[in-house]
Amino acid sequence: MKIEPGVVTRRSAVAGTTQVEAVLDLPQATRLSWTAHESVSPVTPREARWLSDVKTLVTLGETDLALTLLVDVSVLQGDPARFDLEMPAGFEVVDVSGETLVSTEAGAGHLGLVVRPGSPPHHQFLVLMERATTDTTLAPPLLSILGSQRATGEVAIAGVGTLELTAMEKGTLQRLDVREASPALRSLAQQPLLAAFRYHRRPGETLGLDLKIKRFPDAPVLAALAEQAVVTTLVTTQGRTLTEVTLTVRNHAQPFLKVGLPPDAQLLSAEVAGERVKPVLGKDGARVPLLRAGFRPTGPYSVSFVYTLSGAPFGKKGDAQLSLASIDMPVTLLHWEVFLPDAYTVELKGGNVVPAEDVAVAWVPARRVTATITGQVEDLSGSVVKDASVTAVNQVTQIEYRTQSNDAGAYRITGLPAGSYALKSEAPGLKGRITSAFKLGAAQIAHANLRLERGAKTEQIELPEFSPVIEAEGADDAETVTGSTALALPLNGRNYENLTLLVPGAQTKDGRAVTEGTGAAVGGLDRFKDANVGADLGKSYQKALEAQRAAPSLNVKNLQRRVAGVLPVGVEVPREGTSHRFARALVLDEETDLIFRYKRR
Repeated sequence: MKIEPGVVTRRSAVAGTTQVEAVLDLPQATRLSWTAHESVSPVTPREARWLSDVKTLVTLGETDLALTLLVDVSVLQGDPARFDLEMPAGFEVVDVSGETLVSTEAGAGHLGLVVRPGSPPHHQFLVLMERATTDTTLAPPLLSILGSQRATGEVAIAGVGTLELTAMEKGTLQRLDVREASPALRSLAQQPLLAAFRYHRRPGETLGLDLKIKRFPDAPVLAALAEQAVVTTLVTTQGRTLTEVTLTVRNHAQPFLKVGLPPDAQLLSAEVAGERVKPVLGKDGARVPLLRAGFRPTGPYSVSFVYTLSGAPFGKKGDAQLSLASIDMPVTLLHWEVFLPDAYTVELKGGNVVPAEDVAVAWVPARRVTATITGQVEDLSGSVVKDASVTAVNQVTQIEYRTQSNDAGAYRITGLPAGSYALKSEAPGLKGRITSAFKLGAAQIAHANLRLERGAKTEQIELPEFSPVIEAEGADDAETVTGSTALALPLNGRNYENLTLLVPGAQTKDGRAVTEGTGAAVGGLDRFKDANVGADLGKSYQKALEAQRAAPSLNVKNLQRRVAGVLPVGVEVPREGTSHRFARALVLDEETDLIFRYKRR
């Protein structure tokens, strides 16, 4: 109360009445004013409301059932301090995490998630729980946040191992294609998803999911496989052997290749994917480290090792036995070439191998040594010619190897087997040219510059006087393909009437005699018949074929070169001799041996 003018001297309240005593300034007019205060009840906070979405990953383990829940809560009204998640009986909470989570409180049938005051209206929690079980019939719980205004979610099923799943849904569960499941849910799975569902839980509705599981035992899987093995063995007259084993390996999980060497054998070297490695010697054999899937290999790669073994010297005649080292991975097909001195004839008497000619497989070299031709194409003024066609023609097989010059006029032809070649070059507006033939050796790199002059596009002139510059950068021992060696080469579509056969004593249609070392070759007795070369060709053909089989392959020559200063062993390997080829299919961690009878010529 206020009095103007005047002074309030006393104030009291009795029985709900306020009494005021004041001194007034008379006779002036007095102004009186007052304010009444009413008591007000405390303000009631607004009711909290929220929406929830629970994505559940059910993982069927071999001995347990695991639930991984990604819980999203969106607050619509109020500031709730906690959320209660349904807690199924028998499950144990493994871990709970969330950005706004402060603590958890376990209660009867629920798990309290206490959040930080003043948090944003969106909360996300990751909850892991599991229980032990080996049942084949399960009903995994579908959990939600209690008190949600709207509860939605997804369920995905994943299983460990090989199993067959039958799922029966109840309520408003809708089956999904696993590819339509939430990306967040799919990212939680470490195993392939087997089934997926989506639901929108109505108030008071009970959802259910019944699972029937049928498990299958895992079949053993090969950790590594050798698609083929190419073995080359050099035998001396003293009975000492030098063996190189080259495997084409497809490895999945095997860390080492265990090699069981014959008694008294010595391992000399080992290579994996072209790089030298150091084997490890153990009590049960040597081990060669392998490349494993996911480390470096992108497919099959080669693994090779060389070992030597002392044996009994050869006499005038007798029986001998050779055995190969065993390896601890299956070998689909094994090729074995045994190179013996030329002074002995050999007859197979036993063992677990068969002659290679009795097996319908092609002989595969352990490593393909090819030559390369490089050079530059120019015109007469010295300007480079780009996009010029350069072809290397094998003078025996007539097989052509083509390439084009680049913007700098340079060309490169790779993958050429050793032999005699001629170069043919063409370019628009320039005269084509053919060089005279020159020989290329195995692993040799030749350099030949080609010069073209202006003229008609299709004109070609032969330059017998042209001599390309040959720069050898590798082995210079060319492998000559003549006589019986050329019998297996393809015809390549040539006319039989124009063929000169490489079999001595044969005759062409016009009656010309055939001498060895000239012309092209054909690849079988039936082709000789087609060419009308005469009835006496069969014996010549068989003789030439036997000579071809006895000729050493590039594998022998490569191993002979490696002995000369590369391998740390002094073995007097024979330089002249005959090869005997054998094969064996499906070798399973066991020795491969052969018994032969020899006789000095």
